[in-house]
Amino acid sequence: MIYCAGFSLLALCSTLPATQDERWTQAELERVSREIQADLERMRGERFVRPVAVRVSSKADLVEYMKQREAKTETPEKLAADEQIAKLLGAVPPEMDLHAKLYELMEAQVGGFYDPDSESFSLMETLPRDLTRVVLAHELDHALDDQLYDIDDTLERLGLDTDRILAFQCVVEGSGTAVMNQWTAAHVGELDLASMSKNDLAQLTSMADAPAALWKPLLGAYMAGSGFLQRTDKWVMAQAKPANSADIRTAFREPPRSTEQVLHPEKYWDPEHLDEPRAVRFDASKLEDGWSMLREDTLGELMTALVTTPAADRGTLDASNPMSILGVTFTNELASGWDGDRVALAGRGDSRVLRWVSVWDTERDAGEFFGAMTALRSTLESAARVLSKAAPKDSGATVEYGDARDQVVVTVHVATGRSDLRRVLRALAVAVE
Repeated sequence: MIYCAGFSLLALCSTLPATQDERWTQAELERVSREIQADLERMRGERFVRPVAVRVSSKADLVEYMKQREAKTETPEKLAADEQIAKLLGAVPPEMDLHAKLYELMEAQVGGFYDPDSESFSLMETLPRDLTRVVLAHELDHALDDQLYDIDDTLERLGLDTDRILAFQCVVEGSGTAVMNQWTAAHVGELDLASMSKNDLAQLTSMADAPAALWKPLLGAYMAGSGFLQRTDKWVMAQAKPANSADIRTAFREPPRSTEQVLHPEKYWDPEHLDEPRAVRFDASKLEDGWSMLREDTLGELMTALVTTPAADRGTLDASNPMSILGVTFTNELASGWDGDRVALAGRGDSRVLRWVSVWDTERDAGEFFGAMTALRSTLESAARVLSKAAPKDSGATVEYGDARDQVVVTVHVATGRSDLRRVLRALAVAVE
């Protein structure tokens, strides 16, 4: 997880280059950092435990930081499996290098990044002075939260569950965004917002070209996250409200268990509407003949909404246009009845079998999801055949109900004959709690 300054509806992060006269000296940067830390302490009602180092960095520094964070939190095997799952479910084109596209997106969009290992943050050297101060507010809020709640320790406890990690990322980036917006509103008379909102379109090309599977969770962490901390799913309105320090404290100490709780805040904050995800578990102990479990994961409501939206309807994001950002949604009617899911990816050589089991609030919700995935089955089959390379005839997809009418099972297989497929599916025992 990379802690970065991102989008603000009060001050969209510009990538206009700073002039030589705008570049900070280290002494100036440290002085302004101390001033903003004092502002945040007043806003949050919390105090920094220890000093936070700050420095100006280049894009090369950002790439190096991303590589180091990736080496600490990911493995090549997990990255490869996650990319295969995304492609098999039609979330990204089968020919795309998803990892390279993510790096391209981050390089173009990031204005600064906080490193919890060194408890320091870095600002991109290309940022104008006023925008630097806004980014400082975001990054210093990350530093404050890290000192108070140990972000990496929470991440380690969450394991490798995409849905829970994204839900926690919404807390982290939602806090940074809410506090950044509050700080910007308090200092609006001192900032040149007009110049800050002029984006360098050449550097925003990666956002327009990136699949929604990359930019939507990223944007959702900032926007839906800040709305969640304001206890509302109307995240646009939440951007103008002051940060709620008590709720930030609660959300860090007891993070939401799913993106469903983030997207529908009453399912977390209101005891009468509390909705914990149902557990779906696989037992792969009976896999044989060289087959092994490559990845288990929970996708959650946000990613389920993305998968159920046909590729032609996912659209692109014009990050230079505030109205484009205002129109983004992070769920849909098909996904809003989500109650839990689990995806398993088994492999042997070039063969792959993906099994996605989902459970729903009602049989009607399950039926709607079943219909949507049935309509998308040809897309899944096409992706499987592209990925199969030499064995397209042994690749395909099915959609069926599970053991109960509130369960739906999606299966996608690549270069796997019928007899092998039957054996693998029998070996992948499923339990719903």
